[in-house]
Amino acid sequence: MRLCAFSVAGGTGSRRGREAVGRVREAVRDVMRGCREAVVVDAVLLADELVTDVLRAGSGLRGVWLTRENDQGQLSIEVDYLTDAASTASRPDEEAWVGRWLLERLAGVWGVRATGPVHTTWARLRW
Repeated sequence: MRLCAFSVAGGTGSRRGREAVGRVREAVRDVMRGCREAVVVDAVLLADELVTDVLRAGSGLRGVWLTRENDQGQLSIEVDYLTDAASTASRPDEEAWVGRWLLERLAGVWGVRATGPVHTTWARLRW
């Protein structure tokens, strides 16, 4: 099952950015319906961190894709965003390091791919 959780633009302090995080949390809970509560909590936390990281960096959030693969016991989360040299060159703050730690702990694998100015941070959660 593949679902586009939303497509929106906004920044960290913007109302639209806060709405985006809430919409992602709700979409993850819907996609993960029927899984153990601990797995759902991990999935929500992972998706929340991926989206918040993009918003914190000031990048232009484009959309979030969720793909649940029951046969593999896996959820894929893809966060698409526009970026430029200024936003990628900034030094990570303490919050970003905590987010990276969460990503390392929760995701089986993760990465970033780029096609021109559009970047995608992706992660896979296995249960």
